[in-house]
Amino acid sequence: MKRTPLKRSKTFNSKPLSSPKTPRRAKKKLETIKHLRNACDALIQQIGRLKYPRSEVSGQPSEVIHHICPKSVSNALRYDWDNLVALTNAEHMRHHQAGDPIIFGTILFKRGQEWWDKLLKRRYKETIKTDRAYYESVRERLEKELNAIMR
Repeated sequence: MKRTPLKRSKTFNSKPLSSPKTPRRAKKKLETIKHLRNACDALIQQIGRLKYPRSEVSGQPSEVIHHICPKSVSNALRYDWDNLVALTNAEHMRHHQAGDPIIFGTILFKRGQEWWDKLLKRRYKETIKTDRAYYESVRERLEKELNAIMR
């Protein structure tokens, strides 16, 4: 038995009933926390190279800003200038790949034991909740700092 297609009446409309079409506003997507964190990390590198044009170890032009206490270990020190050191790429690689003690030793000698003790105390005592509001406030602070340097 062959089926025949249903006939639609002229009054039938396949579109759902709704009010007259009004333009929809495009929803603004929120930036992901990862995106905010990466933006803050990029800003800290950019500001650091402007603030510290020379490597703290060799005095050559700085190429990277290194975290003494790793980012993965302490959120409280991630954007703290006391934890950041200007290095060349070669020094940075030597420190990470070969574990060259001269890099850290030179920094410790220049900054002193008191600086190191203060850094360690903050590393273990301070905890920061890294949510969207935190990264947005850090980005705002860093953008103001960059604008002040660029003037």
